[in-house]
Amino acid sequence: MRDYSIRIRCHNLPWSSSDSDRDITLYHVFDGSASCQTPYIAGKGIKSGKDCRPLDPGQTCILRSAKIVRRHLDWSNRTPTHFISLWDDYDTAAREARRRADAGTHGRVGIVRVSLRGLVRNARERGGVVFRPYKVVRASRHAPRTRRAAAEVWKGFPLSRKEWLAYGEVPQSCVAGVEYFEGAGARYYPRTEMSMIAGFSLLSLD
Repeated sequence: MRDYSIRIRCHNLPWSSSDSDRDITLYHVFDGSASCQTPYIAGKGIKSGKDCRPLDPGQTCILRSAKIVRRHLDWSNRTPTHFISLWDDYDTAAREARRRADAGTHGRVGIVRVSLRGLVRNARERGGVVFRPYKVVRASRHAPRTRRAAAEVWKGFPLSRKEWLAYGEVPQSCVAGVEYFEGAGARYYPRTEMSMIAGFSLLSLD
């Protein structure tokens, strides 16, 4: 299978400085099973399944292989990756959380509410990556340099417009709330503290 590198620059971030006061809530589904690679840990946030090295802010993120992203997005994959999946649609996240809770084999199931504005500010100030894979893949399908490889790598692979990826970590300071699901029911425990944003880095992955 062909492969290609992906470059993620500042223009892939969702806002310019002129409208940085806008916010979007993202939702991360987690559970208490051993197979959950990105659980939420109260007071610490969410970390990716694979250790990530910090890189300097302001650098271009270079994913040396598009297959790194594809591997993460493949739900059958059980190998830890550098990324954390989040959804910008609550109903999508809630359906997945209820599915796991109703199965009764995943332990405690929950949804973490995350401030995208916080993640973006963190990416700009401390170095980081937060992006929509659908948008990045769509661009690579139209670029002359990557068009053929992208067509092969992503052939027949479903991509959601609602999914975002964060690299390495979602710090506790970006967490706006946690909702726990038990079977068909749910309870919501709000968290109002939105203190200093911490912890992302740009990456160059092999």
